[in-house]
Amino acid sequence: MFARLRCLVAGGDVLNPPAVQAVLSHDRPGTFLNGHGPTENSVLSTVHRVENLPPQADSVPIGRPVTASTAYVVRLDGSLAEIGEQGELWVGGDGVAAGYLNDEDETAEEFVPDPFVTASGAGAGRLYRTDDLASWRRTGCWSSTDARTARTRSAATASNSTRPSRR
Repeated sequence: MFARLRCLVAGGDVLNPPAVQAVLSHDRPGTFLNGHGPTENSVLSTVHRVENLPPQADSVPIGRPVTASTAYVVRLDGSLAEIGEQGELWVGGDGVAAGYLNDEDETAEEFVPDPFVTASGAGAGRLYRTDDLASWRRTGCWSSTDARTARTRSAATASNSTRPSRR
């Protein structure tokens, strides 16, 4: 089915590992890319070239930020997570939206100033807090669970709210 394709780009949501393994083992396309990201950052924030996936994999790598984009794995306290540590995926760059139309409260909660700006100015601007649980690997950022879980899991015991507080 996909063998005739030079490039297959799957994107917009977390990929299902068994489905990816099926594509890789049957009618593999020339190139298979996993493009991951929220609508709030032009849908594609990170990309990973999928060449293989171990049979026991419980997630599919989402890769590194695309050109003119940033991605960070952030702890609940707002600091950067270490390699291998889980946290919330925050994305930014040229594609990040200005916010939600006519919803200043939601915009203020989801879009934050970039606290990780370097001396060169790299990363300057706003970040979108995806609420995706992720962890950095030496080969890139690896999405580890379904979307919309990072803050919900961390605050589940503190509140019965469907939209828990960040801090």
